Amino acid sequence: MKRIMKRRTKRIERRRVKRRKKRRKRKKKKEEKKEENGETSVLSDFSACMFEYEDIAEFEQKFKLMRQKVSKQTWLDSIYKLKEK
Repeated sequence: MKRIMKRRTKRIERRRVKRRKKRRKRKKKKEEKKEENGETSVLSDFSACMFEYEDIAEFEQKFKLMRQKVSKQTWLDSIYKLKEK
């Protein structure tokens, strides 16, 4: 009985690993497509604004582009006001 259970658990684990691998592959392809089209997520844009741009003009330009992507701009505007202080 123990041997049967061992085989079964190994088989289940192999399936899980395969599924994870497929999911990662799909996710990676999806991200690559977005990058090819010039589309980026708001989160990655926000992160870039906070940590990458040191030039004020470049920051302002990228922040405006990011604001256009967000449907509800209230939280983004409040963060921008904090930045001004």
